Amino acid sequence: MKQSRFVVGFVSGLVEFGALALCVGVMSAATPTVARAFAPVLSLEPDAHTRVAPVSATGAPRTLVTLTVPVPSQLADATTLEYRVEPRANVEILGRLEGSVQRTPDGRAWRSIVLTLRVPSDARVGLLEVADVVFRGAGAESFAVPIVLRVPTVMALRIQGPLEFAALKPGDRLEFDYRVQNYGNDFADVTVVLRSPPGWLSRTADSVHLLIQPFASVDVHVGVRVPATSSGGEYSMSSLVRLAGRDSAASTTSTRFRVEDNNPQGRGLMFRPLTVLTATTEGSNLTAAIRMDGQIADGVFLRAQVMPQPPRSGIEAIALSNVGALGNPFQASLTARNWSMDMGMVGAGLTPLTGVNVVAEGVSARATTGSRETIAFAGRSGLRGSATGSHVGAGMWWRTEIGRVGGSVARMRENYSYGASRELSAIGADWSGALANAWDVDAGVAVRQFGGGQHLGYRAQGERAYSRGRVRVGLTHAPGGTSAFAAGVDNLSADVQHKMSDRWRIDASALRLRDVSGSGFESRSTSLSTGQYFEWTALTSFQLRGTSSMFDARAEGSGLGRFGSASHLLSGGVTHRLGDWAVNSTTEVGIVGRSAELLDGQMSEIRVLQKGVQLNAARSFPYIGQLSTGLGRVLTGAGAGQPTDVSTAYARLSGAPLNIGRLPIRLTGDLRYIASARQNSLIGMRLGAVTPLPNGMELEATAERNPFFLDRNGRAGWLMAIRFSAATSVFSPRRAGEGGVVFIDQNGNGEREAGEEGIAGVRLRQGDVRVSTNRDGSYTVPVGVRGQMQLDPASVPLGLVLHPRIAAAFTEHRDIPLVPTGVMTLRLVIEADAEGRRPTAELNTAEVWLVDADGREWVGRLTETGVVRFENIPVGTYAVHVDLTRVEEPLRVSGGEQVTVSASANPDHHVTLRGRAVRIIQPPGRGGQVTSRGGRSSSSSTSSSTTRSNTRSNTRSNTRTN
Repeated sequence: MKQSRFVVGFVSGLVEFGALALCVGVMSAATPTVARAFAPVLSLEPDAHTRVAPVSATGAPRTLVTLTVPVPSQLADATTLEYRVEPRANVEILGRLEGSVQRTPDGRAWRSIVLTLRVPSDARVGLLEVADVVFRGAGAESFAVPIVLRVPTVMALRIQGPLEFAALKPGDRLEFDYRVQNYGNDFADVTVVLRSPPGWLSRTADSVHLLIQPFASVDVHVGVRVPATSSGGEYSMSSLVRLAGRDSAASTTSTRFRVEDNNPQGRGLMFRPLTVLTATTEGSNLTAAIRMDGQIADGVFLRAQVMPQPPRSGIEAIALSNVGALGNPFQASLTARNWSMDMGMVGAGLTPLTGVNVVAEGVSARATTGSRETIAFAGRSGLRGSATGSHVGAGMWWRTEIGRVGGSVARMRENYSYGASRELSAIGADWSGALANAWDVDAGVAVRQFGGGQHLGYRAQGERAYSRGRVRVGLTHAPGGTSAFAAGVDNLSADVQHKMSDRWRIDASALRLRDVSGSGFESRSTSLSTGQYFEWTALTSFQLRGTSSMFDARAEGSGLGRFGSASHLLSGGVTHRLGDWAVNSTTEVGIVGRSAELLDGQMSEIRVLQKGVQLNAARSFPYIGQLSTGLGRVLTGAGAGQPTDVSTAYARLSGAPLNIGRLPIRLTGDLRYIASARQNSLIGMRLGAVTPLPNGMELEATAERNPFFLDRNGRAGWLMAIRFSAATSVFSPRRAGEGGVVFIDQNGNGEREAGEEGIAGVRLRQGDVRVSTNRDGSYTVPVGVRGQMQLDPASVPLGLVLHPRIAAAFTEHRDIPLVPTGVMTLRLVIEADAEGRRPTAELNTAEVWLVDADGREWVGRLTETGVVRFENIPVGTYAVHVDLTRVEEPLRVSGGEQVTVSASANPDHHVTLRGRAVRIIQPPGRGGQVTSRGGRSSSSSTSSSTTRSNTRSNTRSNTRTN
């Protein structure tokens, strides 16, 4: 019976063995890789390995992990030793998987095995048994060292959505999706917070809760509607993904909406004459004005206006301002891409040291040409009727490798009708740039001549931005104060902003100002402010701020020669979205006071308690418009020179649509109320309406009762104004904006030639405007857009990069060349010399880089010992540079090497290295140190070589372009 059972078991084992061998054969024939991976697991050799303590390593997905596997102590006395790596998981193992183990140079121990693991991108969190390293000695027992990989939790989230919607109209509805992707290896419990523009109606909740599997994505559907009362402009919706239990955002994105007016301005130069009829308690008046605005050439925009002189009484000026017909008598500006010119009332200031705080009637211009920037102005005093004088000045700056460097000069003079005067002649130098790669510094010095003497002024401002905030400090010393066209003698400021988290940020600022007028009068002011903003939820936020300000003025002599004021307030606020309402409230409490020097020379100081509260609310209604309202009350103790009890209220309606037939009308309304214990209640109101008429005409009317502005008889009555305007296109330029072509530069010369085709779909950004190239590679930027042109690298097709030659001056190029790229692999090969000697040097410390025809350096990636790979570098010819100063063995390059990189396949290029021929010299009669091949003669030469290597390495690390 036992024999029969043995026979049956033996036959069954043969059948299972044959089936198993057949499966292995089929898998080997079909997928050799799979067969090799599972061959050690399905080894037919008896599993006689003794498993010892495992070797563990930690590695996140998409990383390389290097570890050492020591030889088990049980095999320390073996004469020979072999090893074999048996994979047990789908983890790629780099390095030799089998071979012999060598002993250390002293022969006392075995060398460890070094392996590199490539952690898969889809590795889940937890423990993963990667492989067994089996060690076997000659005639000895085999031991297996398990390799265990600890995969940590990796949370990587990204939210993506449409970047922009253009050409929207008020009332449009939009529906789109945001995609939340979980790149981590564990489940992600997230909240998606959506913030639509104020007043926009959204069909999606403000926050959405999601549970996303590893390496999966979920779409969030969003629906919004552009308010019918929305004006033209740019709006944005922001969205952020926040992990459960964390304040910081894991990923953010935003979508821009470009809304056009229902009656957009026509292209080209528009001529807009207007007539205004005003009626006040002082009488009626009829005035006319002219406006011109639009494009007059490619990239040149004109804006000019001739307005009526505002009356001296002021009440009619309020009526003109309500209908947009109040301004400088003449104002004009010409703007282009790299130059601009203003005429009329211009600011006559260059820097805080060479003339500020002055407005002149004249001309100012600025231009940017290459790396040079020029500013000039000339005009007369802008205080019409009360002052005479002239102001001229000019400045020029250059952008250099050390920063922005230049200087300015100014001559200003004013004579007043009451006999006073002031003048200034100044010449200064300025520099701005980066300091220690951390601070952005703007500094200057100037010699200022005024009052018959010369004085030295200086200024400096530094700003440092870091990942969570910024710090800014400034100092200005401008001798002469107001009497020498300066805002102050000594000005010290500091400003700090820091993000504690995505929900919480704090800021603080300080300002100290001292002003000397030069006529025996001096004033000092100090202000301090600190606050914080905390976003409790997506709907509610808190603000807390403390402010302190002090002012002190002194004059020579006794009797009321000094007076001042001070306030120290603490305020807190809450902002909350209650449905479609945006509500915010503010409460403040503090001490205010004043001080004055009495006739007997004693100081009188008064300090009282002040407290107040303010509540505001705003909401957009689809068919009513934007409604905002507020209430407030402030209580102040008596004696501080302020009303003791003030109550305020207001209600404002803007953009309310009213259609009469086919005539669209927009209404605005404003109601204001103020009352205090010392005066009667004051009520002010204003009503307005504007409507576009056919053929480019427009009509606007307002009626206002303003008790805060009285006529010459002291009466507060009604004031009305009606404005009628017409728009006519008088000139249309060839193009509506500047543009160019993005093309493939086949020969790499930076210029477009015949046969070099354009590239479609490349995105460009200038300022806040994004444009894309058409099918032929052309693009157009709207008129009046300012800022540096930027290329979106993600939109460039694979195999192309921006031409390196124009990267430093991108704004000066409208035709943008993209050059093809290639891949080059350089192999460092050590050859034997004429005597057959070949150095055994480790090349891991060798530095290899390429230098193109313009002197730019390109760094490669060391893939293995002596192999450097250069990826995505522009096609062309490069010189090969090899630095061997850090290699222990003395080596030399055989000669000058050059390589040519093409867009097609590039064969590997070999750089030959040979040992240095060193003569062996034994000085006669001296048992000194002997120099041999492959060694160094003295410690001084070693130090010199190390210093030279470090110097060259540091120089390249600072100047090399990757």
